[in-house]
Amino acid sequence: MNKPIRVLIIWLSVAFFLVTGAYLYLYSQGIRVDLAKWRLVKTGGFEIQITSPSGVDIYLNGKKNKTTGFLSNSVFIKNLLPKTYKVEIKKAGYLTWQKSLLVEKGLVTKVPEIILFKENPSFETLNTNVNNFLISSDNQKVLIETQVNQSWSYLLQEASTFKNPTTLFSQSSLTDKKIVPIFQQWQDENKRILFTASTSLGNRALIVQYNNLAKPTILNLALEKDIEKITFLPNDLTKLVYLKAGNLYSLDYQATQPARKLLAN
Repeated sequence: MNKPIRVLIIWLSVAFFLVTGAYLYLYSQGIRVDLAKWRLVKTGGFEIQITSPSGVDIYLNGKKNKTTGFLSNSVFIKNLLPKTYKVEIKKAGYLTWQKSLLVEKGLVTKVPEIILFKENPSFETLNTNVNNFLISSDNQKVLIETQVNQSWSYLLQEASTFKNPTTLFSQSSLTDKKIVPIFQQWQDENKRILFTASTSLGNRALIVQYNNLAKPTILNLALEKDIEKITFLPNDLTKLVYLKAGNLYSLDYQATQPARKLLAN
């Protein structure tokens, strides 16, 4: 092999090394070639979280890209050129979720808490005479307000079964039959619910404690007039806090003789 050929091979090797090194570096930085515009661009991606069901297929612009597994309900799709994509989430027997979403340079577009609904769901009447209902923060229980012949009740049901609801309290269980409770707060993690009411005996707080769901207890506590807002004190199972005339007070509702304490004015 003569000298010119050896020099050519060396230079070709150097050029190959430089081109390959540059490509690998750009690839590691998430930079790709946009063939439509013939330019280098910083890529982005999608982070998609599927709440229900598992095993769904994710399509981008009509092409299947990923499938969620039984152990993970989220997927990360990376190295996407910056533009708008038609995202479809499909599973047999369920309605398709679809939306046009933009991927921006160097950013991840998050798509949280996607739920697919069955194509032909079956419905069953679980309760009647329902005025209102609330779902607990962990989605495991449902608080239901019912009314029959001008008499109201509050029921608590397990969301998974909706069988055998527990009556927390009702109009007939209270001394003052004219009381109309107003829902204020539900702390399901501490198994307690707070209501307020104006009665012939003055303003009251009704605190329902359901540590034993079969035998919930109710504390009927006298309150001051003109309270603007009231809530449980976070991380304290004994106190309420309320706002009155610009002052913030706490009240130990489990004390024998509850007395307010000024927290801030």
